[in-house]
Amino acid sequence: MDKIAMLPPEVLKARLDLINRELQESDRYRISTHRGRIVIKEYYLDNGSKKTHEHGITTVKGKLLLSELEKRSELLAHKLSIESYIADLTLSGEIDTTKVVTCLNKDFWVSHQGETLESDNNSSYVHNGIRMRSRGEVVIAQVLDSLGLQYKYEIKLGIDGDWYYPDFTVFLPEFDRCFLIEFLGMVDDKNYAVKNGMKIGLYMNAGLIINEDILLLSGTRNSMPDAESITEDIVALIKKYCRMYVR
Repeated sequence: MDKIAMLPPEVLKARLDLINRELQESDRYRISTHRGRIVIKEYYLDNGSKKTHEHGITTVKGKLLLSELEKRSELLAHKLSIESYIADLTLSGEIDTTKVVTCLNKDFWVSHQGETLESDNNSSYVHNGIRMRSRGEVVIAQVLDSLGLQYKYEIKLGIDGDWYYPDFTVFLPEFDRCFLIEFLGMVDDKNYAVKNGMKIGLYMNAGLIINEDILLLSGTRNSMPDAESITEDIVALIKKYCRMYVR
């Protein structure tokens, strides 16, 4: 996440608020020892009384809580990083997630939890265990990671009774919305351009807006946008969201 400083300060502030909320929820667990063994203590309220329950780290619940504690450590590091970025920044306002209505909302994202379709070819391009169709898609995934953005690869999107698989669906919890990324990697091929042009047209007929709901990136058989250009395009779209959502 080495490029998060490029994100608008309003987004960083909203992200910090979300992290603080997560940290508060996970503050009920502590690693401790009991009779010479390592346990995780869970603190909770029962009818107003403070209670403690111990879980061995080899139990199913213990492993789950240990994973939560590891995530908490990552969140704390992320929190410190963001705080250092926004210390001297001026905010133009706060994000109001109710200002814009979109079908690509949080419910849309949640409905696709756990859903990722791997490419059905023998491509050698792999990122984070996901087989992708091109080097360009791998670079896009790397950029999304560097910006600390959540995404899914080739989810199933139904339009007019047919299924389509946008390259990336990116979720921005700061705005409670998603956007799609389509990488058109061979626009110099006539048949490819016509086929994908029809797909983009179907997206638009379904009410999706270019450079708002969908970000289009393109290349040819011999060239593709570099990571810097892809980063600039993604950050530009997020800045546009700030203009739409900030009050």
